[in-house]
Formats: sequence, C-alpha cells, structure tokens
Amino acid sequence: MLLLQRSGFQVMTADNTHQGLMKACIQLPDLIITDVTMPEMDGLELVRQLRSSATFQNTPIIVASAYLTKAAEAIRIGADDVLPQPIDPRLLILRIKALL
Repeated sequence: MLLLQRSGFQVMTADNTHQGLMKACIQLPDLIITDVTMPEMDGLELVRQLRSSATFQNTPIIVASAYLTKAAEAIRIGADDVLPQPIDPRLLILRIKALL
C-alpha cells in the first residue's frame, strides 16, 4: 500500500472481500486489486460480482494469485490482469499505469 501511495495513487483497503465490495460501491474506485485468497469470499467471486454490475463493467481489475489455474480463471471471468505472487512492485506499478 505504501508503494502505491508513494507512486501518487490514492489507496483504499479492505479486510475482506465483502468489505471491499461495499467500499467499492460507495467510493467507485478507478481500479481494483484483489487477491484470490481472501477471507469470507474469494477474490474470484469478487470479480464475478463486480462484473455483474453495470457500475463496474469497465473498471480495471487486477487479481493477484500464487496459483496458475486461478489466474486463468480470473481472466476468464473478467479480470483485466493477473499478477503472480509474490508481487513484483515495479511490475504492479507498470500494470496499474497501463490499465489507467
């Protein structure tokens, strides 16, 4: 998070996907980053729910995953990009800039 803030981005965080979905609906972020493995609801379900809403049809979504099979599924269900974990900070900034 600090890396993103130092790169000039405003950052909003959530402790779980339910909270993230609620915050996204209220604050309408320009881009969403989620991990596949999250408490309560996984990141893939978050992508499905976001993409089912007209509000988030064009919002870029990046999914972080340590599992190659989950990465392919993330793209299939609507994620714009997938980053392998551990995340390379330079790559993350490049991908964010490319999507915005």
